Amino acid sequence: MTSGAVVNIPWDALSADALAGVIDDFVTREGTDYGHREFDLDAKREAVRRQLTSGRARITYDTQTQTTTIVVASD
Repeated sequence: MTSGAVVNIPWDALSADALAGVIDDFVTREGTDYGHREFDLDAKREAVRRQLTSGRARITYDTQTQTTTIVVASD
């Protein structure tokens, strides 16, 4: 079995539609935790977008599973 690599994808390297798709995929996943408060879909989208643009989160692509996700950026 070949080990895949995880590649960081700059949010601003994606088209507006591609970025919206990655964000929508992330915020609509089961198990995504937003704490004790409920947020509507637009609020979740905007929160993730702010985290990406501020550098607190990043988009990654796993070459083995061919999946994209958003993760908390590490220092």
